[in-house]
Amino acid sequence: MRVIRITVCFCYLGTIFMTNRFPAVRWQLLLGVSTAAMGILPLMSSPAIAGCIDRTIEESTTDVSWESCNLTIAKGGIISGSPAITIPDSDVVGTLTNDGTISQSAYGNAIENHGTITGITNNGTIIGASNAISNIGSIDTISNNKTIAGTIYLGSTRV
Repeated sequence: MRVIRITVCFCYLGTIFMTNRFPAVRWQLLLGVSTAAMGILPLMSSPAIAGCIDRTIEESTTDVSWESCNLTIAKGGIISGSPAITIPDSDVVGTLTNDGTISQSAYGNAIENHGTITGITNNGTIIGASNAISNIGSIDTISNNKTIAGTIYLGSTRV
């Protein structure tokens, strides 16, 4: 997990260098001043999450493409599809909180991740015909308080 966080941090710093939005910070970093010494680490947030609006699903829907922020499936909310939820390549998203149902009844995955998910908290049901969760990207944490029916595929490892 630490490697993932370091990679995200360097990606953010790369954004600073490329956009030149913070020229003083850029020069301090180029001169070897650590970001901790500059005191900017507590102020840095993930660029993909900053300024976004969280999404809550309270009804039945299909084929959700989750591209940023936090996603909540409320009690009574149902997402289905092939896959039900997709996180595209290179997208960095927040936390998925499931109090409803995420299902894929035919061949496929309930949640298909190709990006980076901060966390999944399951208080409902996740059902996948092939995989409940298929992870080609990265997931920081998974917390399950109810039902995950199906395989959790973590790259080359099945749980």
